[in-house]
Parts: sequence; C-alpha cells; structure tokens
Amino acid sequence: MHKPRYFLLLAVAVLGLGCFLAIAPSATQPDEWRMYLGMTCIILSLCVAALIEAIQAQSKRIGELERKLADRPAPPTSPGER
Repeated sequence: MHKPRYFLLLAVAVLGLGCFLAIAPSATQPDEWRMYLGMTCIILSLCVAALIEAIQAQSKRIGELERKLADRPAPPTSPGER
C-alpha cells in the first residue's frame, strides 16, 4: 500500500503548517485568522491520519479473512446438487 504513505506525508506536512500558524508569533498585529487556519490544519491532519490508520487496519483484516477462507476446505457436494 503506497498511497497511504503519501497521505501520511501530506498529513504530517499539514500538521506542521498548522502548528506553525498556531504557535509562531506574527510579525504584524496578531490576527485571529492565523489561529483559526492553524487549528483547522491540525484538525484536518489528525483526521487524515486517523483515516489512513483505519484503511490500513481494514486492509490487514481483509487479508487475514482471505487467508482463513483460503485455508478452509471446500464443502463436499453431492452428485445431485449443482
């Protein structure tokens, strides 16, 4: 799964941007929009990271279920059933 790595990198970049906007002192007068934008970036990155974790857990669970299904013997069929 290569796509979640790209999304994780994006989430980390957005998290860094959000922290910078929320914490970094402003050279001009302190504006509220920087804090709101920073917090939005932080929340967005956390949601993306949670989504990536859920996708990876789901993929792992599907793989486990497929292996269990492949290991199960096929049920016997009678000659009259088709």
